[in-house]
Amino acid sequence: MPVSKAAPVSPSQIRNRCHLAAASLHADLSQEDRIAALTSFLSGQVPILVATGVLARGLDLANVATV
Repeated sequence: MPVSKAAPVSPSQIRNRCHLAAASLHADLSQEDRIAALTSFLSGQVPILVATGVLARGLDLANVATV
């Protein structure tokens, strides 16, 4: 999964080091892939969403514990 240069940590690093599922949301993804990442995060299938600043600014997500 490609990661934006602005992302300090990639989902694969989180999976490998912490053994937690993670998805990413960044400008290099297609709209379909962005929706899939958000859907898996919002459904609880993926508990961690790594988003670049530009994309994260427009998100209004209920029940998010940490940003």
